[in-house]
Amino acid sequence: MLMLFVFGVLLHEVSLSGQNEAPPNTHSIPGEPLYNYASIRLPEEHIPFFLHNNRHIATVCKKDCLCPYKKHLEKLKYCWGYEKSCKPEFRFGYPVCSYVDMGWTDTLESAEDIFWKQADFGYARERLEEMH
Repeated sequence: MLMLFVFGVLLHEVSLSGQNEAPPNTHSIPGEPLYNYASIRLPEEHIPFFLHNNRHIATVCKKDCLCPYKKHLEKLKYCWGYEKSCKPEFRFGYPVCSYVDMGWTDTLESAEDIFWKQADFGYARERLEEMH
């Protein structure tokens, strides 16, 4: 029981965000943001990818004149690569190969695809598909 109390105190500030989470109350105090944007601790270049997977936050940001991420709302197609809806041209990154080992594969495109599926977000995507 004491351990539960300790974990409750320690994890009090940790926010668990999920896609099914209801958006925060849109009736805020004037001058206050509709969401605690400071809780998003990511490099600026990762924000579009975060907003792609957290549409509820993107929706609040669109309505909030104090949202610091408005410029990223135009890039909601950007994704990490493991999402089912992620198109290759919007992936976070894609490997670039300059040499093909003929015993392994026969084209650069095939080598890049194999690498992506075995060692990048493609690997995460395949593991997620196994779980569903």
